[in-house]
Amino acid sequence: MAQKSFFVIVLLILGAIFVSSLYSSNTGFATRSIPAFTTTKLFFASPTFDIYNLEFSNIQGSIYTFPYLAHDGQNGFYYGYYHHSPPIPSYLVFVEAASPTSYNIGLDNFFVLSDQTSPLDNTATSHVIYYKAFDPVQQVLDFTEFDTSMTIFSVTYQCGSTTSCFPANAIIIRGGNTYSTQIDANGNLAIDQNADNLINGRKINLVADEGGKKVIIDLGLQQYSGNGRSITSTTTPLTFYQGNVISTLMLQRATIAGSPVILLQQATTPN
Repeated sequence: MAQKSFFVIVLLILGAIFVSSLYSSNTGFATRSIPAFTTTKLFFASPTFDIYNLEFSNIQGSIYTFPYLAHDGQNGFYYGYYHHSPPIPSYLVFVEAASPTSYNIGLDNFFVLSDQTSPLDNTATSHVIYYKAFDPVQQVLDFTEFDTSMTIFSVTYQCGSTTSCFPANAIIIRGGNTYSTQIDANGNLAIDQNADNLINGRKINLVADEGGKKVIIDLGLQQYSGNGRSITSTTTPLTFYQGNVISTLMLQRATIAGSPVILLQQATTPN
């Protein structure tokens, strides 16, 4: 979809969350505020009506801006990015494969790495990685660290046996942590995304360090994370945790003037 009027949701967490959206030159400007955290900020923005980016800083100070939520212009609604020409989705994967052979990360996908020992562990170093290329001749996987550096790095994989290379094995090292990886013959991956030496379907949260405050970001509905998965629900939550305070944005698939869009449905902070 071509870019229309500027559309942005900004979270300024400074005693309150201020949510602003300019979703159409005709429908106007809406602002909401709810009680929230103290002295930190996160950005959540859409360069077009149908794609959202999420920006955060990890505890090592690296700033990531990555595709979070997209609409394919028809009925599709999913985590990741949509290439309109050619029409190809790039999925965001924040849940591990169910097992080492249940490959759920394909080429051109984004995935989260975060060495959380538990879902509310706020000491983890989080990364968002883009899977760039698979070379079965050189036995190399290419990735891009999707922070402001956009560092491209390569990982060499080892054949699983002398009679059949696949499933093959590799180790991804980021932020001083080791993430074991298994690869099938088509280059699809199953990764230990929380560095606990298991690939068992764990959901992975991001840990943001914004102004010295640690915020845990729960990216959404576990059942829709993964390569090839569309969200059948009309809404999806984006939840922020800081200490005992929880705030949730509900994002809704909708249509305005015949065009598919994603809108803020509500923002809540439970007591």
